[in-house]
Amino acid sequence: LKAGKVKTFKTNADGKELITGLFTAGEFFGYLALLDESDHTDSAVALEDSELVYIPKDEFRQLVSANPAVSEGFIRLLANRVSEREGQLLGMAYNSLRRRVADALLRLHAQQRAQNPDAPIQLSRDDLASVVGTATESLIRTLSEFRHDGLID
Repeated sequence: LKAGKVKTFKTNADGKELITGLFTAGEFFGYLALLDESDHTDSAVALEDSELVYIPKDEFRQLVSANPAVSEGFIRLLANRVSEREGQLLGMAYNSLRRRVADALLRLHAQQRAQNPDAPIQLSRDDLASVVGTATESLIRTLSEFRHDGLID
């Protein structure tokens, strides 16, 4: 992603959306299907004006096979992604809703800070609920509690 913000998501049979990734400038997405030679299973939507860079499969494979530094970089990227996903899954399984919302806000804040330190998190309630893995109403109630407790503005 050269510029902007993109979300990737999966939709279940009931039409419920689960956000699988939020990406900002400088981040890569869509490479898993390329690496394991499968079809893309996620959809992607630009959350703001965005500029994408498309790397054709053959060029990507050639770059990775010819350049050990690029290969190592992608291995680190994959390892970090797996570690993040494991943490998210454990959190969704065992943490309270308050903890999951707080963790999601902290992750989004850290990601936003890298792009613009003073900007607020700009994500719809529905999208934030999807990131947390809860109903929008439960998210809104938790955010209201956080606001009442003086934890967020």
